Amino acid sequence: MRNMPEIVLHHQFDMSIPEHINIHIGKQTIKVKVIISSKLNTGANYCFIPPSTAHKLSIPSGNYLVYKYDLLNLYIGPIIAVLTAGNNKRPYPVGRQARLYKELSSQAGKQGVFLYFFNPEGYRINHSAIRGYRYDEKGNRHTDYFPFPNIVYNRVLYRSIERQPFIQSILNSFIKDPQVFLFNTRFLNKWEVNRELSQGVGKVYLPDTKRYNPDNLRTFLETYPEVFLKPINNSKGQGIIKIVNLGNGTYTLARAEWKNIMPLKFNSLEAVNKYLRQNKISLRHYIVQQGIQLATYNGRVFDLRTQYQKNRQGNWILTGVGARVAGNNRFVTHIPNGGYLANYSDIIKQVFPSSDAQLSIDRELHKIGQTIPPLLEHQLGINLGILSFDIGIDKQGRIRILEINSKPASFDEDDIRGNHLKHLVDYFIYAAS
Repeated sequence: MRNMPEIVLHHQFDMSIPEHINIHIGKQTIKVKVIISSKLNTGANYCFIPPSTAHKLSIPSGNYLVYKYDLLNLYIGPIIAVLTAGNNKRPYPVGRQARLYKELSSQAGKQGVFLYFFNPEGYRINHSAIRGYRYDEKGNRHTDYFPFPNIVYNRVLYRSIERQPFIQSILNSFIKDPQVFLFNTRFLNKWEVNRELSQGVGKVYLPDTKRYNPDNLRTFLETYPEVFLKPINNSKGQGIIKIVNLGNGTYTLARAEWKNIMPLKFNSLEAVNKYLRQNKISLRHYIVQQGIQLATYNGRVFDLRTQYQKNRQGNWILTGVGARVAGNNRFVTHIPNGGYLANYSDIIKQVFPSSDAQLSIDRELHKIGQTIPPLLEHQLGINLGILSFDIGIDKQGRIRILEINSKPASFDEDDIRGNHLKHLVDYFIYAAS
């Protein structure tokens, strides 16, 4: 057949490949002529798509993974589209976000996966292509129309944007499309996470938590020496309030965002509630939570940021643990609120010198990854591929889950970020197969 598109196969397949075969890329299917070559050094189950064929498919020329095949079909890629939406004044990422996207693109390319990014404006329901951008091997950005994907990774970075009707219509169209797999479907909130985990094996890891109301706040302050008020939908420590019962009817109150401000002192719980009302804090969107007496490092509280994600076999694994230490006289460890990075192993060895205690903490972190993410996924009925946990350790070495995030920011630790990207691309391949 004249002018038929061609592909070049590295000849290590476990079956005889016919001269003409259908190739599937995203939702596209075309018939191609197969050229067998043993000169490619990319390994088994890869193919080379030359420029003329790549042009027809709206993808760059290069080596691609054949992730599934039979006597009549080769499934190539897969094609991944990352849905992004952030500051409308910046249609393209900058700084750390741009670095992460370039690193993800590079890792995908190394594994023969084609990945591109798109903003909501680049998508139209029922269209066969999406306008987006990709990064080449040099980190240069290219804008174009790309094929409809096999996998959509939801990386909308703000809850307020994800809740917009336009974004919801896009996400729902992917959910309803049987040919597309959408994962990390949406943000989680603190109350639903607590509600679902408290009914199963996760209960042992949770601080006592209720929806906020004045009666619950009073009960908690009568039961625990300190409590936290946390907004259900915020992250990164935003909006957290700490209230301490000093006894004799006196209380102190501090807010996470305060820097170099001493806690306020009140002579009654009614005065505390009056302050909260006067400052227009929308407490109907808060939880009240038991304060944990966290272990300290050099006199400062710390917690662990752990990341769990699915691997090439679709199993949840622990891909990294970092430590975050609170700033001086601060009660949250998030870096925007004055916290700083520290090495997990160094901190654990100093704070818990016993090797038995260290092994116990490590075992619990792995156990959490094997039990909690699958439970959440099942209970909430959504696809989750990546979760980060903020985990506290009390002075006795017991683990407490403080927060779970389905849209984690990237780790600053290079080794953890590298593991994350490798496993993420592996999971793309698993989900498409």
